Amino acid sequence: MTFDPRALRDVFGCFTTGVTVITTNPADAPVVGVTANSFSSVSLDPPLVLWCLGKESDTVPVFESVPNYAINFLAKDQEELSNHCAKRGDHSLDCAELDVATTGAPIIKGAIASLDCEIADRIDAGDHIIMLGKVVDIVIQDIDRAPLVFGRGQYRALS
Repeated sequence: MTFDPRALRDVFGCFTTGVTVITTNPADAPVVGVTANSFSSVSLDPPLVLWCLGKESDTVPVFESVPNYAINFLAKDQEELSNHCAKRGDHSLDCAELDVATTGAPIIKGAIASLDCEIADRIDAGDHIIMLGKVVDIVIQDIDRAPLVFGRGQYRALS
């Protein structure tokens, strides 16, 4: 490698992304949410999406054991929720703030939209795991709301 890893991280940060919280309901445990801005659509037929989970995340054991999850696209006013799910430690979510999707995955009330996914594959990729999901259902709550976006290390506003 001929470049500084910090410089690479800074370049990656120039790509402004939407913010998602990935939710799942592990057996005999509270509902879990983890913030991810590494979401990408993959295919319409079959409907596939991906997101990446750092191998150092304390949620790896959860996402290695569950058959499904939901990808919740956060709105501009959900920054606090994003922060809660981004830090190490308590990733539990208040069940009163959740609905249940077709697969049984929890859906965040007030998100712009959610994708209900079955895990199609978990792919080892350097210091991350690529979580490939097959979209089983979509939940649109308010697609016209402003999204929560992140770039250059902070939340941003779309103008």
